[in-house]
Amino acid sequence: MDIVSFDPKVHRPRWDDFIVASYRNPNYVMLSPTFLRWQFFDNPANQTGGYTLWVVEQKEEIVAQLGFVPFLGITPSGEHIHGAYPINLMVRPEYRSVGLGAILLRRLLKQFPCLVNPGVNEAGAALGEGLGMTNLGFLRRYVAIVDKQTAQVLAVNGRLPRGVEEAAPAAANVIVSTKVPDKAGAGFAFPQPAYGAERSRDFLRWRYESHPAFTYEFIFSTDYRSVLVFHEERETENGILVLRVVDALCRPEHQSALLSAVVLAGKERRAAIVDFFCSLDCLRPALDAAGFFDEAQHADGHIAALFQPLDFRKTAIRVLASCPGWNEGRLEDWYITKADSDQDRPNDRRAIKETVSATQGR
Repeated sequence: MDIVSFDPKVHRPRWDDFIVASYRNPNYVMLSPTFLRWQFFDNPANQTGGYTLWVVEQKEEIVAQLGFVPFLGITPSGEHIHGAYPINLMVRPEYRSVGLGAILLRRLLKQFPCLVNPGVNEAGAALGEGLGMTNLGFLRRYVAIVDKQTAQVLAVNGRLPRGVEEAAPAAANVIVSTKVPDKAGAGFAFPQPAYGAERSRDFLRWRYESHPAFTYEFIFSTDYRSVLVFHEERETENGILVLRVVDALCRPEHQSALLSAVVLAGKERRAAIVDFFCSLDCLRPALDAAGFFDEAQHADGHIAALFQPLDFRKTAIRVLASCPGWNEGRLEDWYITKADSDQDRPNDRRAIKETVSATQGR
């Protein structure tokens, strides 16, 4: 068996067959050439010159794969490190006893000692922990109810958490855009010193402006030193609108204004809720002021986290991480949101805006 880098001119359609069999979905998003190129090739931190996707070949078949998205990381002290998000580790059932999953992940750990893996399932968590990664637990999910009646449709058994009311934030003076202007500077700081993928201007433009499916919006402070990023998502059956915050790179003096602004945007657009998955707790006072609540503190009602289609089964985002010099094992040591890895994307390739260059190969 050989581990090689994916090349669309060489490995398709064999790789397509492997993906369809693995995910049992002929429209799985990775089958989109445009999305595949955006995620594994166009990333500005990709210095390989090729796709950051390894496939394992056995004779003429693809029997396993591991994708990874490199990033330039930063530590609480400001030191830069090279890291990656492991994505889409898949092994055909008849080859799992060989340990291909462990071989691929161990190889990635040698190349990128700093790994962040949000959204890992139980089997993946066991594999990562066995190779020395730390299980950080689950990201916090903060939710603001914008329209109580509509939000009930998104709740298990139509029951919202007791005592939670519609958010009523104060007006805010902000700047809204779909682009990151040059005046915003080279990048944005985390809300507090932490480990994480640096949010440079290049990262933000690739991750948000060039995304092949979603249209992201930026809410800037008036001095362009803080930014909040969100996008619209509609529940497929009833067309209910949800605003999803994916980054809150807010200095303390701007947190309340930017969080209030996104809830006000939800009210203007008649959304049901606004939600935000994040590792940090330091935003809580501003989140409270804007009308958000921590879902983990309200066990009497649960709101769906998946809307295309509406699905109540996935309730949280588990995170594994490893990094040289870090060994405390606390979620609060990191800045991680849905913007990290592949946690904010459609599952269906038909949601992707295909480009001619991608569909014709590299």
